[in-house]
Parts: sequence; C-alpha cells; structure tokens
Amino acid sequence: MRNYEVVFMVHPDKFNHIDNILNNFLFIIVDKYGGLVYRLEYWGCLNLTYPIKKLYKAYYFLLNVEVVKNAIDEIKKIFKIDVFVIRSMIIRVKLAITDVSPMMKIREDYT
Repeated sequence: MRNYEVVFMVHPDKFNHIDNILNNFLFIIVDKYGGLVYRLEYWGCLNLTYPIKKLYKAYYFLLNVEVVKNAIDEIKKIFKIDVFVIRSMIIRVKLAITDVSPMMKIREDYT
C-alpha cells in the first residue's frame, strides 16, 4: 500500500454535496481496497487565486490515505465525473502524515 495526499476543491454552492462525496465515494473506495484514512481536514471556504469556471471561492479539503493504486485510479475517475469538484490534486508521499497541516496551524494561530 502507498500513502497519498488528496486535496480537492468543491463548488461553493454545493456544501451539502460534500457529505455525498466523502461518505458515498471516497471512504467506500478506501474501505473496499483495505486502505486507511489518516487525516481529513476541512480548510473552509477560501478565495481562489484566479477564477475557475467563473467561480471565485471554493471549499477546500485535505485527505491523507494509505491505499493501493487501483483505489487512487477510482478516486481520480470520480473527481473527473463529479461536476461539483472544481479541482483536485493527488500526490504520493513517502510516509503517512498524521499531524496537523500547515494550513490548519495558521488557522489555529489566528484564533
């Protein structure tokens, strides 16, 4: 099994669709292939650097998982099919990352 970091952005008007993406697709795929979810972070609704599909904001999520390559291929396919996922990025990492991301540390510093 390999470790991956998955970041995806969801349409700002479709926050209720996020539960559908996570529970009905991502978590089921990870469980189906015997993988583990190490971290799930919600970064909030943030401004985009440049407009994407005439949108200026999006909900950002970070997911760290340990799965096989076939599971990642299925996740990529879902992200391509789902019209509410604006952008996604999947990166293979060497070790499982379980600590808080720098993005969340910044948010904790301001609160």
